[in-house]
Amino acid sequence: MKKKVITALLASLFALSITACGSSTTSDNVNESQTSEDDVQEDESIDSNDAQDESELSQSEWMEQHANDAEDGYEVVDSINIDSGDTKLEYLSNEKCTLESGEEVLLVNFIFTNVSAGTTNLDSQYNFKAFQDGVEVTVYSSLYDEIEGDSNRRKEILDGASIDVSIGIAPDNWESPVRLRVDDSMMYDDAENMGHTFQQQEIDLQ
Repeated sequence: MKKKVITALLASLFALSITACGSSTTSDNVNESQTSEDDVQEDESIDSNDAQDESELSQSEWMEQHANDAEDGYEVVDSINIDSGDTKLEYLSNEKCTLESGEEVLLVNFIFTNVSAGTTNLDSQYNFKAFQDGVEVTVYSSLYDEIEGDSNRRKEILDGASIDVSIGIAPDNWESPVRLRVDDSMMYDDAENMGHTFQQQEIDLQ
């Protein structure tokens, strides 16, 4: 009789042990599933925050994140295309031009658009620099010839208007490419405004 009682008790204890283990496993699976879902949500939240924060980065902070896509703080692009909010500047083409003096210059052609800057012109909105073989070359403020695109740089245009403009560059040779750098950071801008654009385009002269 004692053996039967002991056997029954052992069987009951064994059954309880199996039930407890099963509950523990189920609980562990639920916890693991919940943790996995939380990780996915956290990753998505991080990606979303990264995209939002990038628009608020300063020039130096942006450079740290895009070091492979930039040079000296300028974003390396196939074609200059800057939208400052008030104005836009979009690369169109480039060509060799012979001035009346016989000098050959590189003309880089853009379309300049006044979105909402009041009455303005290209030269009051953008800065230009050019380099060849690592050395700065001349970017003319004026070519003093009857070249429409060059003259248009200084023409005032109203809100909503666009005009074709040209930048004259004096390369040292016609074999090496020219790196043209353009930015919309002007001296009169608010010093706390970090939303300026710096772009660099390589122009093949051959």
